[in-house]
Parts: sequence; structure tokens; C-alpha cells
Amino acid sequence: MAWQDILSNFKEQFQALGPEKYSNIDNPDMRYELAGQRSAGLKEGAKTAANVISQNVQESQKAAEAAAAAKKEKGYTREYNKAGGYTFKDPNGKEVSPFEFALNKGVPLTVALEGSYDQGDRNFVEDYDAMETSLRLGEFDQKTAMQKLSQDHPRYFGIQGEGGSAIKDKSFSDKTTTIQQKYESFKPKQGIFQKNDVLGILTKSYVDRLGSLRTREDAERELNRIRTSKDYQRMDFKKKEEFEKTVGEITDTIHPNYGKNYGVGMF
Repeated sequence: MAWQDILSNFKEQFQALGPEKYSNIDNPDMRYELAGQRSAGLKEGAKTAANVISQNVQESQKAAEAAAAAKKEKGYTREYNKAGGYTFKDPNGKEVSPFEFALNKGVPLTVALEGSYDQGDRNFVEDYDAMETSLRLGEFDQKTAMQKLSQDHPRYFGIQGEGGSAIKDKSFSDKTTTIQQKYESFKPKQGIFQKNDVLGILTKSYVDRLGSLRTREDAERELNRIRTSKDYQRMDFKKKEEFEKTVGEITDTIHPNYGKNYGVGMF
């Protein structure tokens, strides 16, 4: 019998307690004696009910503690998803953000995303690395850097939003400026370039347009435009090879992994 049934039965018996329930018996003493006997029986029933309830509570507590211990032992987990990235879950199996997972595991976000083939994850790691570079150079303080990172990649922090490109824009702008300053020496002097040849003119032409080459595809189109120009066609093979190597390294700086081999026809 379930403990709920025991309580229900006990309640019915308790409501029947009292000598007035035996009013059909003429002898008053007999009525009180029967009520007393019934009372003793109810006391024993109450004791049994209390024991059953106590046992049930203890078993429930043990089950809850065992479930909590199992969840704690399992902890936060990650598993591969169809996109090639990860789905992160808390001990209850609820999906959480990469940030919550990393925080509870005590690891950097980039470590939490290690092994992911998801392009969004790779973009995040690239921006994370750029953020750390900015921190080392003193361009951002920690709070500002994390704000920009969470604004660019809100879902990684469990925030709703479309995202942005604040860190990527800053990194691209810094790299572009550095390169353009490096090639600032390629200036006209008395109507010619200091390099005094087409190689210098074409290289400077490409560098000057870096700010508008926001993607690898933009860079590819600009390089193809230069390759079809008369000035490029006029260079000998050695100079073409030098040009390709130079612009390849430049492009790989602003767009990592653009190309690993530099040379004529490598782009």
C-alpha cells in the first residue's frame, strides 16, 4: 500500500473517533471503552503512517542526492554537431554558450573551441587572437576588448544579436596602415619611382588599394586586374616572380592563409 493510501485510511479512521459515534449503545461506559480501544488502534496506525512517510522522504532525498552527484560528476560537456563545431551542455543537459562552458571548465574560450571545423568558430578564434594582440600592444584595456569581442560574436557569450566586426576592422586597419607605412618609400621622385621600374609602381599601386580589399576575393580581383595590365605584361619573368612573392606576403598579412606558395601563377 502506498503511503498516500495509508494516510487516507488513517484520516477516515480518525474522523470516526469519539464516543458519540457509538450513541446506539445504551451503556455509557461501554461507549467510552470502545472509543478508547479505537483510539489506541489509531495511535498505532499513526505511528505506522509516520514511519512510512519518513522512509519515503529518506529514499527521495537519497535519490535526489545520487542524481545531483551524477550530474556533478558528468559536469559540463561538449559534443560535435552537424556543422563541424560543438554543442555545449551543462550538467542538466541544457545547451549553454561556449563562454559558460569555458568558464566552468576553467579554460580559455579558444581551448574550448579547439578541433572545431565550423567557420564561425574559426572566425571567432581569429578575432580572439587579434584581440589578445591589441591587449599586448596596449590598444585596448581588458574590459573594452571583451566588450568588442562579445559585440562581434554575441552567441559565443549567450547573448542575442547579429554580431559585428569591430575587432576585425581594427585589426585590418592596423595591418593595412603598417604595410602602407612600410612601402611609403615607394614615392614619385622627379617624375619616377625610387625603385625606378614597373615593379615598384605596381607594388605601390596594390598597397595603396589595401584599405578597400576587405576580403580575400577583393584581393584576388585586384591582383588579377594588375596581372592583365600592360605594365605587368612588360616585366620579365624574374620581376613578375618578385612581384608575386611580395604581394603574396602582403596579402597573407591582411588575410591570413591567403596562399602558402608565392610565385607567378600562384594566386
